[in-house]
This record gives sequence, structure tokens and C-alpha cells, in this order.
Amino acid sequence: MKIELKPVRPADVDMLNQWFTAVENARVWRYRGATPDPEAFGTHLWAGTLAHFLCISESPRVPVCYVSIYDANLASGHAKMACISSPQHRKTGASTFGFIAGASYAFKHWPFERILLECNTYSVEGFASGIERGFLHEIARIPRYERFAMNDWADLIWLEYRREVHEKNAEAGYLGAWK
Repeated sequence: MKIELKPVRPADVDMLNQWFTAVENARVWRYRGATPDPEAFGTHLWAGTLAHFLCISESPRVPVCYVSIYDANLASGHAKMACISSPQHRKTGASTFGFIAGASYAFKHWPFERILLECNTYSVEGFASGIERGFLHEIARIPRYERFAMNDWADLIWLEYRREVHEKNAEAGYLGAWK
């Protein structure tokens, strides 16, 4: 899947609010099932964000994913990244390609040595291919960190994507094949 990064604009906020709060995403995404105040959502979307994009597919030209680079620490050389597929593009690889495009952008424009992904037991499966291929490495896990549905616990997991891994895989041509 080829995608183009399009900076998020105010006109995109309502669509992103729908993506973030869609039932299929709500449990594992940013608000963990809560529904944010629509008036405050746009302001919150930009808080702490260095850059964020809609990932537009080549054909048809539609938004398939959202990518955010946030909590950047230029002195320490790392940033966090979040990515979410549109509800229509879940489990299609869209968020993987969005993540790679976002990481490529981040590594090109800033001196980051690593990108960190925060996920939980339920959302880590979306990164299984990257973990299996050695692109992503689990660097921390806090057991039973979040509770869902009263007794359903999830671990908080931190994954790391390093610049040298990105550059090595870009040279080998593997990034386009990561599905």
C-alpha cells in the first residue's frame, strides 16, 4: 500500500473524533472507551503533538490512517508515536504503513534515535508482524496496568523502533513489504 502524508487540518477534526471513539477502536485507543467533549477534542488533539498526519491511500485517495508524533524529547533523541486505522481499514495493514511513513518523516526531520509506541495487551497484536521481524522490540511491560470491564486486565507495553533498524530495513527494501 502506498500512502501520502497529509497534515491534519481543522476540517479533519470531526472525522478523527469519529475514528477515535468508534466502538471497534474505543477500548484500546487514546480515551480507553470514554467519549471526549467534542468542543475540547480539537484542542486536545494538538496538545503535546509535534506533527500529525492523515495517511492517504494512492487509490482510491481516501484517509486510511492517522499518525501522531508527540511527547518529543529532542535532547534525549526520542518521541512517541500513535497510529490508528480508519474503522473501514482496520486489519488491512494501513496503520503499519502509516507508522512506517510517520517514522520515516520523524527520522528525516529530527535527530530522533528511537520512536516509542505505547500499547496494551489488546492493541499489541496490531504490531505482531513488526515484532516477529525484529523491527520493534518490547522494552518495558507493566503487568495488569489497565482494567477493562471490571475484571479484564491488560498490561501496558512499550515498544521501541530504532533509527538504525529503520535505515537498515530501508536499504534492504523491507519497509514496503512489512504487512
